[in-house]
Amino acid sequence: MKNRLFFLLFLLPAFQTTAQHFIGFKAGISYSNTYLSFNLTDEDLIQRGYLPGLQLGIPFELKVNDLLIIQPEILIATEGSFLNVYRTEEQRIYNNVLLYLKMPLLAKTTLWKEKNYQVHALIGLTPAYAIDVKSISYPQGLGTIRQEPISFETANVKHFDLAASAGIDVEKTIAKGIKMVLEARYNLGLYNIEEMTERTSFTESFYLTIGLLMPIKEKKIKKEPI
Repeated sequence: MKNRLFFLLFLLPAFQTTAQHFIGFKAGISYSNTYLSFNLTDEDLIQRGYLPGLQLGIPFELKVNDLLIIQPEILIATEGSFLNVYRTEEQRIYNNVLLYLKMPLLAKTTLWKEKNYQVHALIGLTPAYAIDVKSISYPQGLGTIRQEPISFETANVKHFDLAASAGIDVEKTIAKGIKMVLEARYNLGLYNIEEMTERTSFTESFYLTIGLLMPIKEKKIKKEPI
């Protein structure tokens, strides 16, 4: 036990001197299907599809070594589903949108590295909390666009969701240690946002984002001469 403790203490100064941490900003688009339904039967639903959305976030990069980086994030994202619904009285298209607060925790490993470029693979978990839910419907042809009455209770939606996340990113150092990042990511929901049924078994989304990462400068404490 003492030998292990001594070994860790020996590695700690090396980790502190080589590690470089970053904070940044990212924005992008999403393409999602939350399988969000409300008051629908099998006869009502003609087509279910993916809905475009937006996301904004603050990522952090905590470098462990040259191969491993821990990346926690704070994101605001819109996700939802597209429903083409036919009823006897009319045929309408429904856009069901959820506003999420997400806190992904990802591990990144370096796949390829040059002087100013790096390519990483990402994998991790994304806990999420649904803040708001909305539904807007459009007629097939001429007619009125209307806000549909919907809430978490009427849609039978859980606030919490958990997804497995995987992706890839490309980083380019542009100036003074600042990096530009282009990232593609896929999220597959492990815990359904609704009650478990055959038609609503999972939620998934695709992200494409671009952002900047800025190095976090460590304050150096000046030692006064004795």
